[in-house]
Amino acid sequence: MPTNARSRMTDRDLAEIIELGHETQRVEFKGPGRRDDGHTMAVVTRAVLAMTNLRGGGVVVIGVAERADKSLEAVGVSLDIEATWTNFDAVCDQFGRYADPSVVFEIEVREYSGKRFVVINVQEFAEVPILCRQNYQSAADPARGRPAQVEVLRGGACYVRSKRKPESAVVRTSEDMRDLIGLAVEKAIARQATLDRIRLAAAAAPDPRAHYDAEQERM
Repeated sequence: MPTNARSRMTDRDLAEIIELGHETQRVEFKGPGRRDDGHTMAVVTRAVLAMTNLRGGGVVVIGVAERADKSLEAVGVSLDIEATWTNFDAVCDQFGRYADPSVVFEIEVREYSGKRFVVINVQEFAEVPILCRQNYQSAADPARGRPAQVEVLRGGACYVRSKRKPESAVVRTSEDMRDLIGLAVEKAIARQATLDRIRLAAAAAPDPRAHYDAEQERM
C-alpha cells in the first residue's frame, strides 16, 4: 500500500487492506459519512492528524462501517457522499481549521467489490509534529450511538497512531513520544545538512564582482 500522500493507491491495494479485516497502524476505516456532517468530519480529521504524525504517513478509508460485533463491513459510499469529499479545497479548508501546521494529503476514489470508497492519503509532517488547533465536541445523538456529548478533538493535543493498538489518540506513552521526537529530530538534522551544503557551495563559488573586475582589467 502507499506509504505517503505522493503514492497512488490502486483498487488492488484497497482490496488488500479491506480484506485484511481490521485496521492497522497505517490504515483507519470510517463509515460512509458526509464531509458536511460535523461529527464525521471531526473523526476523520482526528485520523488525519494522527496519520501525519506517523513515519511514512497513512491512509483513511471512508466507506467501511463497523458492525455491532466490531467486525467491519465494506459498504462503500453513495455518489452524493463521495461528492462532499472530492471537493479538495473544501476538505483542505476544514482540515486547516484544526491542523497546526497544515497537513499534506491527497484524495482518491477507489473501487472494491463494485462499491466506491473515498481514500485520503496522508503524508508525514514536513518539519514539526502537527497539533490540533481547537476543540470539537459532538452533540449527543442516541440514534447514532452517542447518548451524551463526546469530545472528538482537543485543542493543543498531539494525535498519533500507537504501536500498541491501531487507533488515533492523544500521545500518552513514552514510546509514542520517543518515536515522534525521533522523526522530528531526523528531519531537523536533514534540513541542517542541506543548509550546510548550500553554504559550502556558496563559499566555493567565485565572487561575481571579482570576476567582473578581472574581466575589466583584461579589456
